[in-house]
Amino acid sequence: GSIDIKGTTEENGTIEEALKSFSIPSYRCTNATFTVNGTAYDITSASLKIDNALESAPRTYASGLYAGQPQHGKRAVTINFEIPYNAEVETLKSSYLTSEENASVELTFSSPSAGHSITITLSHVAISEVDANIGGTGILSSTVAGEALSVGTEEPITIVITDKISTPYGG
Repeated sequence: GSIDIKGTTEENGTIEEALKSFSIPSYRCTNATFTVNGTAYDITSASLKIDNALESAPRTYASGLYAGQPQHGKRAVTINFEIPYNAEVETLKSSYLTSEENASVELTFSSPSAGHSITITLSHVAISEVDANIGGTGILSSTVAGEALSVGTEEPITIVITDKISTPYGG
């Protein structure tokens, strides 16, 4: 994955104490499940895209030093994942692809040691694709894709990071 960041200002400063390295190795996902309205599915791959559609603000003649704050456009949160094909795929297809029903999606990544997980919750997802291609040889898989919706006052996406480490990272 990658993260693109647009900055707006710079400041000079000093660090009070030396930075320390992390005490645990890099996070490695060993188990991921996908849950739609309470039914859990094993996944073979997942992709989550959060797009703020940022546009860089132009520099002005007032100072010329810094551009203004970037402005966001229409935000989009999309999810795409692959699951092994089974009879439940047809249920997903008939329940969410061919109806107006929105799915509640939860994607959980956990590590082998207890206390480390990342849970991404999309409360309202419009399923836009359930590809149940069962032609060919080998293990059959299905692709499911959707876009998070903003409904009422609920956030379209929430991310909860659970970590049993009590000291701040880098500190």
